[in-house]
Amino acid sequence: MWSPAASLALRVMVTLLLLLGVAGLSRVPLRSGDAGDAALRFSWRLRGEEAATCRRPTPDELAGLPVHMRNPDACVGELTPFEFRVDLDQVTRVSRLVRPSGVRGDRPLFVYDELRVAPGRHRLSVRFGPQDTRDTPTQVLALDTTIVLEAGRVLLVSRTLRGDLEVRTPVR
Repeated sequence: MWSPAASLALRVMVTLLLLLGVAGLSRVPLRSGDAGDAALRFSWRLRGEEAATCRRPTPDELAGLPVHMRNPDACVGELTPFEFRVDLDQVTRVSRLVRPSGVRGDRPLFVYDELRVAPGRHRLSVRFGPQDTRDTPTQVLALDTTIVLEAGRVLLVSRTLRGDLEVRTPVR
């Protein structure tokens, strides 16, 4: 059998070897099967536009409510869904509806999408705006630009401090 000192020394050495192995493996670059592709990442949040629906409640409806909850205008507001559209080289790559989050649909709109793209020069067009613009003022985010993607790199489309869309290289 091993003496207590030898057993402790063995445990310490095994632990150090395991730590060195993990540290060494953490430095090995991880390559995916599509390392020749580039990526476009879309990420932002936006407070949507509220569309209120108002109607006058009947006296019976008002009578059934406690006094502090009676609202003579009975306006119910909800945020309108936005359309998110991405065209790359005049081909639509993303076209979907973004609905406000939250149980009542009153939370901000969130966009987080990623597209795999062949490296090279591309024409990028992004539009993010209300689905229905008849009754609401239009708050549209749009971007129309030319981008150059390198293999294995990512470009981020996000909002500036002024609220416009811009293309940038993420910080590593």
